[in-house]
Amino acid sequence: MTVEEGYLAPKKIENGVTVSKPRSEWSTNEFELAKCHHRAVNAIFGGVDSRQFSYVQNLKTVKEAWEALLVTNEGTKAVKKSRLQLLTSQFEVLQMGEEDK
Repeated sequence: MTVEEGYLAPKKIENGVTVSKPRSEWSTNEFELAKCHHRAVNAIFGGVDSRQFSYVQNLKTVKEAWEALLVTNEGTKAVKKSRLQLLTSQFEVLQMGEEDK
């Protein structure tokens, strides 16, 4: 859930200004959400090589890291479409040789 929806640290309104809530004021649910977020970050950091780690090491949330890895490994929709068109055209020009019959 934290990968798909993102994670925001607990906040509170103090004197009309939104500020980070101190850990001493976090609810049990807020601790559990933070724990899930940190586990997901740890899983991503532990599951990538050094090249991929350089793409995600400075990102703030696990959602940002996941999306960066998706783009670097799969590409954008335009890149996917281009790859598919290339593979389709390569397949269409394949011809069965005499030895393949």
